[in-house]
Amino acid sequence: MRIQKYLPQHTQYSRRQIEQMICENQIRVNGKRAEPGQQITIGDTIIIGQLHHKVSQLEARQEYVLMMNKPLGVICTRQDPGQRDNVYELLPKNDTQKWISVGRLDINTSGLILFTTSGELANQLMHPRYGLVRTYHVRVYGRPTEQDLKQLQSGITLDGKHQRFLSCLPLNRPYKQQESQNQWYEVRVSTGQYRLVRRMWQACNCRVSRLIRVAYGSVTLPRSLKEGQTRVLDDEEVKRLKQDVDQKH
Repeated sequence: MRIQKYLPQHTQYSRRQIEQMICENQIRVNGKRAEPGQQITIGDTIIIGQLHHKVSQLEARQEYVLMMNKPLGVICTRQDPGQRDNVYELLPKNDTQKWISVGRLDINTSGLILFTTSGELANQLMHPRYGLVRTYHVRVYGRPTEQDLKQLQSGITLDGKHQRFLSCLPLNRPYKQQESQNQWYEVRVSTGQYRLVRRMWQACNCRVSRLIRVAYGSVTLPRSLKEGQTRVLDDEEVKRLKQDVDQKH
């Protein structure tokens, strides 16, 4: 099997990333520089940066996708000098699958985060080119005006780039809560740029006091999935998620 086909099926990297790294001499096979189109066989040792991979099978691994309801105070990196709790500790125990996270949520954001066993699929789900919609429920401290809400949807310049919410709708809340300084909204964005939702509201002099991701593409966080719990998507859910990607291609 050619190296460009094998590695995306067995590591976190996409085919395009693999091809680029081969051109930049970042991949070695059995101690020698990898070549484009090189054939991989069982027993080969492949080194990509700090990753040492031993080829034990050539067949593609089945593509699984898992959803997690990430709690507050949990980080999305494997290694942390502060030894804080991370999402990988919440993945199923005694599971032989190598789970790759689809993007990240910061420590103060909770809700839906996806994991997959396919590096190629993970890259497609995250890549700005495909623009999969992320939906959040946001509790905002402040009183945004109608003009503010229109501005958030027409666009705001952040770091020299035009950013906007695809939609920004108030969530129905009891009367007393509507009278408070905290208001809930549902917002939809097509990028996973770091802290984008918080920074957009900040530009309107409002502070996000709670942020929950409730959907990623066609995958919606079910109410039955409690914080810290995970569930593997069924075949139909994975099919719809891939269709989300195909429609954006």
